[in-house]
Amino acid sequence: MDKVKASRERGMTVDISLCKFETEASDVTIIDAPGHRDFIKNMITGTAQADCAVLVVSASVGEFEAGISKNGQTREHALLAYTLGLKQMIVAINKMDMTKPSFSEARFNEIKTEVSAYIKRIGYQPESVAFVPISGWLGDNMIEPSVNMPWYKGWSVERKEGTATGQTLLEALDAIVPPHRQTDKPLRLPLQDVYRIGGIGTVPVGRVETGILKTNMIVSFAPSNVSGDVRSIEMHHTELDEALPGDNVGFNIRGVSVKELRRGYVCSDARNDPAQETSSFIAQVIVLNHPGQIAQGYTPVLDCHTSHIACKFAELISKIDRRSGKVIEEAPQYIKSGEAAIVKLIPTRPMCVEKFADYPPLGRFAVRDMRQTVAVGIIKDVERKPAASGKVAKVAVTSGWPLSESGTTQTNWTGTWHGVLEAYPEAEQGSGWNVTLEIGPYPMTDGACTIWRSTLLENNIRQGLKDYRFCRGRGADDLFIDEGSGVTISAQWINDVLVSPFKYKGVFAVSSMRMRGDVLEEEILITEDKPGIEDVVVSIRANSIHLMKMRRISA
Repeated sequence: MDKVKASRERGMTVDISLCKFETEASDVTIIDAPGHRDFIKNMITGTAQADCAVLVVSASVGEFEAGISKNGQTREHALLAYTLGLKQMIVAINKMDMTKPSFSEARFNEIKTEVSAYIKRIGYQPESVAFVPISGWLGDNMIEPSVNMPWYKGWSVERKEGTATGQTLLEALDAIVPPHRQTDKPLRLPLQDVYRIGGIGTVPVGRVETGILKTNMIVSFAPSNVSGDVRSIEMHHTELDEALPGDNVGFNIRGVSVKELRRGYVCSDARNDPAQETSSFIAQVIVLNHPGQIAQGYTPVLDCHTSHIACKFAELISKIDRRSGKVIEEAPQYIKSGEAAIVKLIPTRPMCVEKFADYPPLGRFAVRDMRQTVAVGIIKDVERKPAASGKVAKVAVTSGWPLSESGTTQTNWTGTWHGVLEAYPEAEQGSGWNVTLEIGPYPMTDGACTIWRSTLLENNIRQGLKDYRFCRGRGADDLFIDEGSGVTISAQWINDVLVSPFKYKGVFAVSSMRMRGDVLEEEILITEDKPGIEDVVVSIRANSIHLMKMRRISA
C-alpha cells in the first residue's frame, strides 16, 4: 500500500497514505499510518482522521513483546487512538505464519488475552473488539477464511447496535458502525497537507469533521486568518459538489497560496462561526506516564487534530478526582502520574483548537514528551485571539466612521494618493493605467457623505475624473454609478476596512480599502448576490477584478 520511495527504502512507513476500496456494504478508506516511534506525529495526523482503529499486532516472537512493553508502540498507538476519539477498534494479529509452530492457536490466545487487558484499561470494551488472526504476506483471513487456521471459529462483537460476527478482516471492516455525522454544526476541516498542483493551484487536503464543505463557499483558515473561495472538491479522484463529515477530500482554493497554509490549520465557513486563533485554553488533563512532576511552566508538545504545537502549562488551576471531577486541591504546586487536573495552557505558536463540547474532534488532545505520551485531555473553554487583519477577514461591524469628529481613520487617510492599476479586465498588468486619489479633509464633506476625488490617467494623459461619495447607511439597491462624474457608494467601517457595496451595470460589487503600512490598497470584487453590509466578506487579492496600491504623495 505504501508506495513512497523513502518508506520502501527504509522498510517502514514514514508518512500517512490513503487507499479506497468498496465492499458489499461500505466504501472504505484505509489510512496507512507509521508505526515507528520516530514518526508518531504523522501517525497522530492519520489517526485523527479515522472512524475506527485497526491495531495491527505482530505475532512474531519478540516483536509482540517489544510492542506491548511499557514504552512499546502497540500500547502508545492504542492509547492515542482512544484519546483521539476512535471508539471502535479491530485488532489484526499479523504474521501468524511466523509463530512457532506456524499459525499457532496458543500464540493467538496469548496475544488476545494480553491486548484485551491493556485496551480495557484505556477505555475499550474487549467484547466489542474483533480479534482477527491474519497473515498479510500470505493473505490468510484477509478476504477469505484461512485453511491454515481451522481452529479459528471467527470473531464476535457485542455492542448496543447488536451482535456482529465474521471470519475475516474484510468482514470486520464491514461491521464498523458509521458514527453520527455532525452536519448541523458549522464547518471544521483540519488540514492534513497542502499541495500546489500545476494547472489547478492550491489544493488543501483533510477530513471534514463537522458541517458541510461546498463549492463556491468562502472559507477562512485559522490561525492565519486568510480566506478564499472553494472552486472544486474531490474525493479519491471523484468530483463532488459538497463534502460531508467523514469525507477525506482535497479542494481547490482560489485566492490563497500554498505558502500561507500548513498542516494543522483549520478550514471553516467564513460566514458561520469561523475558526479563530487560540490565545489560551482551559483543559482537563490526566497524567498517564510522566517520570517526574508537571509544574507551572512545563512546555511539552500537544497533539490536537492534525496540529502538533508546544504548549505551556501556564497555570495549574485545581487538582481533581479523575472519576467524579470533584476538586481535591486548589492551585496545586504540581501534578504527577495518575492524577487529573484543570489547567490553563498557552500555545507557543499560532494554533486553533475548540471546546470539546462544541467540536469534539478539535477538543481532545494528547501530550507528548520524551518521545512518549505523558498525558491526555479535553478542552473545557477557549480564549480566542481577536481576528487580526488577514488577507481575507470575516466581517464584524465595529464602531467608527470617517465622518465622526472623534474618529481618526479619515484623518489618517487624508491627502493625495497615487497608484497604478495592477489588474483590470481590459488592461494587462503594467499597461500604464495610473490613478490619483484625493481624500479631502472635513470641509470636503457633503451631508452624510465623504467625497473622494479620483483622477484616472493612461500614460500620464487624463482619461476621467470622478467624485466618489461614500455615504453611510445606504443599501446596494439604492446605489448606482452615474454616467457623469459623481459616484454614490454605501460605506461602512468593518474592522480596519472600508467596505462599500454597490451596483454597476446591473451587477453587484464590493469595494474594499485598507491601510497597510504606508500603502492604501483598494480592491473591487464581483458578487452574484446582493451584498449586505453586515454580511460582506472583505478580500484582498481574491476574486478581484481590480487592485490598486496607492502611496501618499502629499498630506
